[in-house]
Amino acid sequence: MSALWITPTQMEQIIQHALDVRPNEACGLLLGTNGQVAEVIRAANSAAEPYQRFRIDDASLATYGHAAIGFYHSHPQGHALPSRSDIQESCYPEHVYLIVGLKRSPAELAAWRFDRGRMERVTLHISNQPAAPDEPPPTTAQKAAIILAVALGMLLVVSIALTLLPAAPPIP
Repeated sequence: MSALWITPTQMEQIIQHALDVRPNEACGLLLGTNGQVAEVIRAANSAAEPYQRFRIDDASLATYGHAAIGFYHSHPQGHALPSRSDIQESCYPEHVYLIVGLKRSPAELAAWRFDRGRMERVTLHISNQPAAPDEPPPTTAQKAAIILAVALGMLLVVSIALTLLPAAPPIP
């Protein structure tokens, strides 16, 4: 998944959850399909140290895990960047992890995908309207047509410019 789409209302729900449980980390599930979040589910943080780690409780995972396209959690004193433990403990590579950083006001949000110890930023689209679809890159034929059109255009401009030049004066 290269993009995550949430509505402003869903964003506010997530931020409010993070503020409600601060100084602990908030966590929850993002339910939906094809990168579009349909529902945000709060979950209890069952980590032994909830002020610096998160672990979504087993009951929430058992109930909603099959419909989750991602998860969210907060960094009460930090930015929306993955921590070392976030990277080490991530175990759902096909899912998106949305992080809420509360260090600054307004809160920062960023989406990430983790795979085998690597993190990759995911485009976060916050709107009531879906993001415009990405246009595919031009094909080889389209590139050739563009180059040909530019070359013909330049040839036409040079031809017109040459016909508009005054006649050369006679050489004495």
